[in-house]
Amino acid sequence: MLMTLWCVASVCAQPAPSTTPEYRVAPEDVLAIITRDVPEASGEFLVRSDGKIDFPLVGEVAVGGLTLEEIRVRLTDLLKKELRNPQLTVNVKSTSARRIYVLGAVTRPAVYDYKDGWRITELVAAAGGLNVPPERVRALVFRSGNPTRVIPLKDIFVEAKDDANVPVLPGDVVNFQTDVTMRVTVVGEVARPGTVPIFVGQGIAEALAAAGGASSSANLSKARLTRGGQEVPINLYEATVLSRVDRNTTVQEGDTLFVPRLVERISVVGMVARPGSLLVPDGRVYTLSQAVSEAGGMIRTAKSDSVNVARLGPDGKVITEFHNLREIMRGNPKHPDPRLKEGDIVFVPQSGRASLSDIGSAVSILFFGSRIIP
Repeated sequence: MLMTLWCVASVCAQPAPSTTPEYRVAPEDVLAIITRDVPEASGEFLVRSDGKIDFPLVGEVAVGGLTLEEIRVRLTDLLKKELRNPQLTVNVKSTSARRIYVLGAVTRPAVYDYKDGWRITELVAAAGGLNVPPERVRALVFRSGNPTRVIPLKDIFVEAKDDANVPVLPGDVVNFQTDVTMRVTVVGEVARPGTVPIFVGQGIAEALAAAGGASSSANLSKARLTRGGQEVPINLYEATVLSRVDRNTTVQEGDTLFVPRLVERISVVGMVARPGSLLVPDGRVYTLSQAVSEAGGMIRTAKSDSVNVARLGPDGKVITEFHNLREIMRGNPKHPDPRLKEGDIVFVPQSGRASLSDIGSAVSILFFGSRIIP
């Protein structure tokens, strides 16, 4: 209580700080400067917001960011024009609130208490790290009385250039600025449909990632991009799963990317364990042996040397092909495994009943609901 009253009565000043030789003066610091035998060039001097002091006989002197020894040398050199062999001592009487201002693409932008020796890396760590890749960020360092400094963080965090990891000082404002972003809309079979921000110059793969990625039922190879009322087919499977850079179409502000549901099917009927329709895997080559395998495989009474694949031709007529699945599964090079297409029907006949009429009956039910006349 007595201490409090004494402080109020005497208007307590902040005690002189314990500064190290590396301490660098900041705006609002108060310097105690004594020029021996020159009272008019001695006293207390406030460091202005622009980092300068008004010093007798000399005028404005920039001292912000300098150590006490550097200030002493600078003032001595300036006073030599007015005095013979000037002798100075420079101390810090009081410091400003040692704060540094952090803005932009960090986890916790805020005002931080400065710590001696901080550089860009320590500042990023104190702010919880970057929230975008360093290749996409540059630090803009604003310091009173100095030009704005621009530092690509790729130089520090990727290329490990030590000279790019510059010191920061109390009073600095550091804005971690990202590349210019734009907004595109991603809808359909994605985790988080909606409008998402991505960087200018990025493509459909980055837009899909920003929307949380594709769902398990997405048909990536049949995606569509709408721009200015025009719809363009896009193969997201090649751009993402196959990592084809040449397929990563660049998007523009206002584009809409639509990822449809996987609906392409083929049917496997006859002597298999689980007859029915199967989804055609997105982007994959889907063969006869794979389809029969996914239908549970052939049962004991199947006729494996006369498996039929039927599809509608361009003229609307049914085209049928017979394949020796037994030899295909043995890897016989004379019997290649045929690739299936959307809408194909695979018919595995019963041993001893592989007549065209049986095949036609099965196929007609699926295609037309009526018997096909071969």
